[in-house]
Amino acid sequence: MLETVFFDRALIAVLISVLIMAAISDIRSFRIPNVFSLILLLIYPLHVLFSPTPIDVANGLIVAGGVFACGAVFFALRWMGGGDVKLMTACALWAGADRLADFVLVMAVIGAAMALFMVSGYRFSLALTLDGNKFSRMRETLLGVTLPYGLAISAGGIFVACRLAASTY
Repeated sequence: MLETVFFDRALIAVLISVLIMAAISDIRSFRIPNVFSLILLLIYPLHVLFSPTPIDVANGLIVAGGVFACGAVFFALRWMGGGDVKLMTACALWAGADRLADFVLVMAVIGAAMALFMVSGYRFSLALTLDGNKFSRMRETLLGVTLPYGLAISAGGIFVACRLAASTY
């Protein structure tokens, strides 16, 4: 039992690490490489096998399919990038129906905070500070009109990962 909990915690640590890398990639280049979503999809079956609590796989697949369908519409309308849709779908698989509301709520709150920051004057002060410190890419992100929404998606996924880790007690 202890070995399965340890291995499952290691998988959750990988989940969190991949989400952090995806957020950083999106902030730096407005791209989320497919490999990040693929890793999340590939380690999910291991999580199902080693989780000390039962996981409803069919439920997770249905939720992920629904999120992908909504994301495909957002992508077609150019409201969201393809990498965002894929990462959001992979996170929804891990969340399942039990944690989908948590995932969406955290993602929406962080996304709204990012949007409020982008319409405030503070973004120009931070952009100026970053420019003086040789962070020109981040300066360009702050002065642009699009948001690196992978940051909000990753925050929601990390919240779900923490809830998953806490539920193994």
